[in-house]
Amino acid sequence: MAASDNDNRLSALEAFAKDFVEQKLDLSQGAIADVKVLPIDPRSQLVDCPLGYQAKLPANRQISRHNTLKVECREADQANDGDWHLYVKVRVNTLYPAIIVTKPLVAGHILTKDDLKLGYLAEHKLRGGTFQNIDELIGVRLKRRLNQDQPVFSQSLCYVCQGDQVTIIAAASTLQLRTRGQSVSDGNIGDTVRVKNSRSGKLVEAVVRKVGEVQVRL
Repeated sequence: MAASDNDNRLSALEAFAKDFVEQKLDLSQGAIADVKVLPIDPRSQLVDCPLGYQAKLPANRQISRHNTLKVECREADQANDGDWHLYVKVRVNTLYPAIIVTKPLVAGHILTKDDLKLGYLAEHKLRGGTFQNIDELIGVRLKRRLNQDQPVFSQSLCYVCQGDQVTIIAAASTLQLRTRGQSVSDGNIGDTVRVKNSRSGKLVEAVVRKVGEVQVRL
């Protein structure tokens, strides 16, 4: 068997294994997968498999980060060779979309569109709440320094920060009042913060609605 013929068969087997795993993947949340077949021992001497390969995972396991496929060839075309199989290792790195910063940014910086871009992170790097929409981060203040290409986590920022001047909206079913105040704590959208009413001097609890705006119930 010529070495080039065997190399071609090994390449075809690797391509089959890669395609098999990609077809089995169940990606969600806009994720992408980097599928890599680990090198097969070049000493493996393969014969033609005219009917095509079959593959399966041990005990019908789900695709994970590290996989070992049993690739089988039925009815090999050389007499007395019979069927054969080979174990192929395939590594899958699933990446999830997340907003990252385009350059180093200091604590206290207010985010702009130019500071942000969509990137992809491995699952083990998703240590906290991330974002997928650049627009929802524009105007938000950083609480800590971020390095270039570092993801923006919810704990890294505040939509309303301690000391910020904010608009307080007091809402009832048919009435809405607006006044000004100062936040005495940090919060993101949906968080409850304490705010000092600039007119009355009273401290109230309010829910963050967006950058610089909170709401209390009448």
